[in-house]
Amino acid sequence: DSICSIMIRRLTNPLFYSVENMLPLRSSRISANHYFCSGIHYGSLHARALPILDLIEEVLPVLDETEAFDTTFLSMFKFAKSERLDKARLYEIIHRLMFYRRSALLFQALYDANQLFRIVQPLRKVAYLPQFDGYHTQPVDLHSIKTLRALEDIRDPRIGTLFVMLDERQKALLRLTAFLHDCGKGRKMDHSRLGASMIRRYAQQIGFTPQEAETVYTLILYHTLMSNTAHREDIYSEKVIFSFTAKIRSREILDMLYILTYADIASVSENAWSPNNAKLLHELYLNACEALQKRAILSETARRNKKETRLKKMPLFGTLPRLLQKKILSIESNLFFLKHNPHEIISIASWVNTLEGDFDYRIHNTEALSVEIVRKKSVNLGYILSKLANLNVVSMDIFYLFNGIKFFRIEFDETVTPEELLYVRQILDDTLVSDRKATLPAIKILPREIRINCHHSRSYAKMQVTTTDQKGLMANIITIFDDIGIDIASAKIQTIKKRARNLFLIEKNGHFCTNRELVVERLTSKNK
Repeated sequence: DSICSIMIRRLTNPLFYSVENMLPLRSSRISANHYFCSGIHYGSLHARALPILDLIEEVLPVLDETEAFDTTFLSMFKFAKSERLDKARLYEIIHRLMFYRRSALLFQALYDANQLFRIVQPLRKVAYLPQFDGYHTQPVDLHSIKTLRALEDIRDPRIGTLFVMLDERQKALLRLTAFLHDCGKGRKMDHSRLGASMIRRYAQQIGFTPQEAETVYTLILYHTLMSNTAHREDIYSEKVIFSFTAKIRSREILDMLYILTYADIASVSENAWSPNNAKLLHELYLNACEALQKRAILSETARRNKKETRLKKMPLFGTLPRLLQKKILSIESNLFFLKHNPHEIISIASWVNTLEGDFDYRIHNTEALSVEIVRKKSVNLGYILSKLANLNVVSMDIFYLFNGIKFFRIEFDETVTPEELLYVRQILDDTLVSDRKATLPAIKILPREIRINCHHSRSYAKMQVTTTDQKGLMANIITIFDDIGIDIASAKIQTIKKRARNLFLIEKNGHFCTNRELVVERLTSKNK
């Protein structure tokens, strides 16, 4: 196309020659055969070939005022000398280009002159690479230029405000990322991961710091994450939001990823950035901003993500039915993943998946007594704990898994004799079959020892009970919860130096927060 345009211009140029145009051209002369007039670069169709880097450097002083490159100047680009480029000089120029607001115009001109892939090496593998995915309408290289161009003409006011707030180096990193975000395409490996690794090295080669290169790596690695999350996930689910932000880790990366996602979508077509896209992504952005302030939960979620990655790489996990794999990864509780290694997760999930009756249980008595129960309805833990009140509970976990089944684990601080083990089995059978009620021992809890936070998260309220360790403490708490209809999502129970520190995450099902005063009254009334 460029050759055709240049040849047609050479043939027709005498027809459009006007003496009146020469004076303004000469007054706007930049160098021999290079003129910049009314925002347009003009050249000579018969100029001798110059080094390509010299031509680029001539453009830089007025690049942000540039509106277009005339065919006459494209001809100079087309026939410029680009062999044996000085890499140090080339990298320095590329680095400088990332700080110009209108750099996409220059890259488009180089593309039209068939010089871009000599100048920007990471794009060589995606030169003219088509995208037959039903979404993109242009090859990878043109889409890359248009993504960079979208940063120059941001039409969403929210995105525009965020972009203006970035400092110049952040804007430069974002331009580099937008321009090269798809350079890993066309290979068998995941293009985001491959491209991220390639451009992390390239960013340092052209003069960015290792820390800045790491920012580029993160943005390219997750450049599809925000769009995929907004369109494919429940963006009001804490699990989804915390999993998303655990990868992003900082507000700076979140802001830049939001802008990059806009540019990537807006570059596809005029209508790609729709009101629905804008709304979904903005809601995800706001939820993520809120979640980033909750560092402790994010830390848990980041660790869960690592555990999931390890789990998915296990050959044993790959042998599980696809449906069971999805069920495992959809388990809400981060704590379930953190407290179990991958083999334990698979074992428990397989146990639950093959449950035929209403319940089943396992008893372990090696280092200390522990009881695991799976059941399709709630378990009267109050009765079990009351019958075993002579044993100290050191921890208890309650997790919603899948298929409507809960997993319970109660751990004690000592082993029991074989005779006592038979007694434990009898208690479990009696409880799980007949749901017997217990007569509970008296306990003493003061109101100041109970802390309730109904705004802990969207899905869960939090209750902390820090009091003297007492026989029957957990039995009383659990029984009160059962009586009121309160569902525990998970519980952490810790006993140190005769002080019980109990943390409960409680489902916001309308029963807990509306009855918080009743919960406190019932717990503290046990003092009387």
